[in-house]
Amino acid sequence: MDELERADGEPLLHKTSHNAFTTTNLQQLLTEHGVRELTVCGIRTEQCVETTTRVGSDFGYQVTFVTDATATNPIPHRDAPADQTVAELLADPRTLPAEEVVRRTEYALAGRFATIATVDELEAAAADQA
Repeated sequence: MDELERADGEPLLHKTSHNAFTTTNLQQLLTEHGVRELTVCGIRTEQCVETTTRVGSDFGYQVTFVTDATATNPIPHRDAPADQTVAELLADPRTLPAEEVVRRTEYALAGRFATIATVDELEAAAADQA
């Protein structure tokens, strides 16, 4: 994405699995730099972001899941036709809305794998430390 910039020397990882650890050298880089805390955000809240959070927690990191810095799509019911239009997907009462996916993810992670925070909460905490 053009609006995202990397600092000089900042690594660029190309992941090919649901989490940021399995198919990258992320853990090695974090270990080399003495990182023990992770702040996680991204796209596909219930897949990539949640799985990275869980794996990071399993590896012993203190993880903060930034709930309003994640995004996802509504999830169709397992019995929904594969060829549903977007309108049909959204009209199906069995569809799990994106907001519910995020909420469910918060419930699954909170107190088990991560601390749940908002961008505003993180910014306020950073301002307090400055």
